[in-house]
Amino acid sequence: MVKRIILIILSLLCLVFLISGIWHLDHSVKYDTVSYVPNGIEVLGVSKDSYEVQDDGTVLIHCKYTLLNTGNEPQSISVGGIFFREKAAHFIKENVLFADGTYTLDPGIDTVIEVVFVGHIDTAEKMPDRLPPKPYIVVCDNMEE
Repeated sequence: MVKRIILIILSLLCLVFLISGIWHLDHSVKYDTVSYVPNGIEVLGVSKDSYEVQDDGTVLIHCKYTLLNTGNEPQSISVGGIFFREKAAHFIKENVLFADGTYTLDPGIDTVIEVVFVGHIDTAEKMPDRLPPKPYIVVCDNMEE
């Protein structure tokens, strides 16, 4: 009798773990975005400095990116951040945010870029942590051509 009860409990635990694994895979597919940094650019550091929630539901997230252009030519880039933890905690509605404007990285020089990401508040009132976003850097084509 005791063996049968233990077998039933173990079977139920296996079922719970299976359902949790399937839920996690579904959640990963919906919310996981892969960090991207193009060749020729190195991310030396990312920090999430502060945030503020405005009365209209807009969230401003202030971050600093320290980047290095390892190429021989200046690069114009757009800076983005992947805010997986903030989205999963229902703090913001977006998973990926991009800063306004483009930034120029001169070759061989560490460049510190201060950006403000603009998102929209979800149901949570506080940001879940201070961990920086994963970087998503896009090289922009020359706009003058």
